Amino acid sequence: SIEGISDWLNDEGQSKQAITTPAKLVQVLNRRSGSHASELPSIFMIHASGCGSEVYQPLANKLLGQFECVGIDNLNHSDLSPIGDMHQLADTYLQLILDYQTEQGKSDQPVRLFGWSLGGLLAMQIAWKMEQQGRTDIQIVLADTFIYDDELTALRQRIDDDALLGFYRDKLLSSAIAPDIIERM
Repeated sequence: SIEGISDWLNDEGQSKQAITTPAKLVQVLNRRSGSHASELPSIFMIHASGCGSEVYQPLANKLLGQFECVGIDNLNHSDLSPIGDMHQLADTYLQLILDYQTEQGKSDQPVRLFGWSLGGLLAMQIAWKMEQQGRTDIQIVLADTFIYDDELTALRQRIDDDALLGFYRDKLLSSAIAPDIIERM
């Protein structure tokens, strides 16, 4: 609302700093009004690299009544200190998940992790860390997640990025797309 936006501005027109705590990175995406979190099993939906958990909203809506979909937002898109190391980020998210389960009385339930792209890599890292702690009731769903192994790394090193980009640029130039648009890509 306009009132909400104006609340973010002070008298000099300077933007106020948003305050984010790690717990605010956890959002229930599909709770019915009047329902309790403990009624449904939870699935933790971990953000992809360039977005927050809001991208899962349509899926969460489809799972309404079957799962409580809990979004884990991108810490590096908040006003918290950024974390560049994936292991540290996974540690932070693992603690958020464990805290949430404890607060909701769900510590004895299986942990369900869903991750798209980077979120899938983080989900695997979180699951591995949980296994190191003795948890065995972990389920993971991955969407468009690459698992980098030695073979894939060797293949990527053999790819000539400039030649590949040139190939696709030439293909696009032979299509109906305007050259200035292609150059901006």
